[in-house]
Amino acid sequence: MSKDVNRGVVLGLCFLATYVTFIGFAGTAALIPLMLEDFHIGIGEAVLFMAIPLFLCGVYSIFAGRLGDHIGPRKAVAIGLLVMGIFGGLRGVATSPAMFLILVSVAAFGIGAVWASVPKLLGTYFPPKQYATSVALGQVVPYDAGNFTGLAFAIPLGAALVALSSSLFGGIWQGSFRFVGLLSILVAIIWLVVIPERKGGEVSISNERRIGFWALYRDVFRVRQLWILIAAVFCYMGCIYAFVGLMPTVLTQFKGVDEATAGFAVSVEAIVALLFEFIGGVVSDKVGLRKPFLIGLIAASIVVCLVAARLLVGVTSAWVIMAVAGIGFGFPLPLIFAMPLEMEGIGVGRAATAEGTLICASMIGGGVAMGIGGVILDTGALAGYFVFLASVFAVATILATRVKETGWRVKTKE
Repeated sequence: MSKDVNRGVVLGLCFLATYVTFIGFAGTAALIPLMLEDFHIGIGEAVLFMAIPLFLCGVYSIFAGRLGDHIGPRKAVAIGLLVMGIFGGLRGVATSPAMFLILVSVAAFGIGAVWASVPKLLGTYFPPKQYATSVALGQVVPYDAGNFTGLAFAIPLGAALVALSSSLFGGIWQGSFRFVGLLSILVAIIWLVVIPERKGGEVSISNERRIGFWALYRDVFRVRQLWILIAAVFCYMGCIYAFVGLMPTVLTQFKGVDEATAGFAVSVEAIVALLFEFIGGVVSDKVGLRKPFLIGLIAASIVVCLVAARLLVGVTSAWVIMAVAGIGFGFPLPLIFAMPLEMEGIGVGRAATAEGTLICASMIGGGVAMGIGGVILDTGALAGYFVFLASVFAVATILATRVKETGWRVKTKE
């Protein structure tokens, strides 16, 4: 048995790895206005800086997750951090839109590798009765926290770095990318030094190596419950991306809310979601994953209807509306990524491959839902936009009723 580390240290490093990864990703959105001037491009072209890596992250996740099952989550997360650090940091020296797009597209693999393998690593350190809470604190909460930090502080960070040393950090957006890249590399080094190879729970990993790299895909995709969860995640996460991503447009273009207030409202949603993601994890570890997941999706559907009702009658208390949305959206989110750890036919040994498919479903679902939602809003049909979201949430809820309870709770009942 190799040396081991305290679970709190493991949880803290998983939080840090996910947090740093998503600071670098979300920061791109905040820095786009500055890059427009330097690259002499329009908004339509700049949107590709986010849209293409988002799509590629989903595609990469399928393969990055399998990598986590093949070589172990410790190495896979380290590779992800290094890829994000090197190629994400090099965005700060990009001299053309094409060069920037190539770098950010490669960096997207790092996001997929970290995101898919962190739950697997947590599953090797924490007992089943703590899966949901550990995934909430080690993966889901830092995901939202990193996105919030990147959006809110990318520009102030870059400005401070330029003031410190313009020759080292260049301009504001260049400095921000370079710093976060260096930070990711530093976290990767700490990760490799502190996190040991976990031997106690890796018998399943050695088995996966023996059956072959591609054979595992066949075995994972034979699990019917996973396909049901993938479909539910496609609908649920897709609508969350569409709701949150397009809400600033809804508030400013349809309800006359100023840009600052609209931005603050979206930030409130993220902050409230952080709290309820943790609550969702704790509750689920007490009563099981299925019921809170189903209740959360029902709540999300109700939230969309409530938000629609308030907006359509002209109520513009934007931050209150988004706070309510944060409750409905945050509660079930960690349960999605905890389920594969204890799902029959998956388990910890195949978890990263399954997590990769869920990430892919969420990313593609987000792209599809945002595309459809944008087209509907272009026609001026605000009511139609909310009907679309509520309908897809309802489909996700129906699918969730088909998800069976998993893990130790089933064995206890038997």
